Amino acid sequence: MVQATVLVIALLPAYAVSTATPVSSQWLWLFMPLVIIALCVVFQTSRKDFLWAAFGCAIAYGGILLGSAITGGNLGNLLGTIIVVVFANLWARKTRRPTSIVMLPAIVLLVSGSIGFRGLAAMASGQAAIGEQQFMQMFVVALTIAAGLLIGNTIVKPQASL
Repeated sequence: MVQATVLVIALLPAYAVSTATPVSSQWLWLFMPLVIIALCVVFQTSRKDFLWAAFGCAIAYGGILLGSAITGGNLGNLLGTIIVVVFANLWARKTRRPTSIVMLPAIVLLVSGSIGFRGLAAMASGQAAIGEQQFMQMFVVALTIAAGLLIGNTIVKPQASL
C-alpha cells in the first residue's frame, strides 16, 4: 500500500486545492427533479406508482430543506425520513401495496454515500483527523435515518404487506 501511494505521488502532479464555492441553488433546483426521476427509474417503479414514488422523494427532499433551515443538516435528514415514512405508510394503507415502493427511492435520496467515500479518501491520504470526522458524520446520518424510520413508524403504524 505504501509503495502504491509513493508511485501515484511520483507519477501524478499535485495540484493546489482552493476552497470550494457552494453550488448555486439554481443548479440544485434544475437537477433535483432529474435525480428523483432517475431514482424511480433505477428502482424500476411501475408506471402507476411512479408519480407517488417521485412525490415521496420530493417530500423527503422538502423535509431535508426544512430541517436544515431550522437548525442543521442532521435535523433535515431526520425530518425528511419521518415525513416520507408517514407518507409511505398512509399510501400503503390506501393502496394496499408495500411501503417500499414509495419509501425506497426516498430513503436512498436521504443517504449521502459521498461522506463515507470522502472519509476513506482522507484516511488513505494520511489525513486521519479529517477522515475520522467524515466517518463520524456518516454514522450520524445513518443514525438520524434509523431514528426517522422508528419515529415515522410510531406515528403511523405500518401494515403487514407480506
